[in-house]
Amino acid sequence: MKLPIRFFAIGLLTASVLMLISYYIFKPNQSTAHTVDEMIASLEDEGYRIITEDEYISFTLNEKDNNAEKTEDEEKNDEQKDTSKDKKDGKDKKKKKKKDKKKTYTIEIDENTLPSTISERLEENGIIDDAMKFNQYLEDKDYSPYIQIGKYKLSSDMSRKEIAEELTDK
Repeated sequence: MKLPIRFFAIGLLTASVLMLISYYIFKPNQSTAHTVDEMIASLEDEGYRIITEDEYISFTLNEKDNNAEKTEDEEKNDEQKDTSKDKKDGKDKKKKKKKDKKKTYTIEIDENTLPSTISERLEENGIIDDAMKFNQYLEDKDYSPYIQIGKYKLSSDMSRKEIAEELTDK
């Protein structure tokens, strides 16, 4: 038993020595130490901008202030646009009323019904807005493995959580 272990150790030692020798013989000629000025110049050549930490902090603070002002102005503009659109189009109001109207749907879930199929049916019947988002919600919150067989009466004013809990009997 000692002899195979000795041969294995000699093989490892020999391989290590050969790798060390080849490293020193075929060592790359590039030096990895760069000065700060060299690094800045190479980054600027690539199209990047270099700023100090103080400049970054002042930039982020100014950016937050600008965003706050923009959101207030955008909200006012949006409100003005909404009121002008509502005055112009009476049809839009009718569509909104139809959309705001509560819809109910009774879904029947069979033995091999997939959560994606359920989400598509609910979207087709106006219970949810986006089947993919609802399906992702079921997966993320771990509802999908617990969906129960049966008939469920759902309405469009229910939240995702309420619908998921209804389907899983939680």
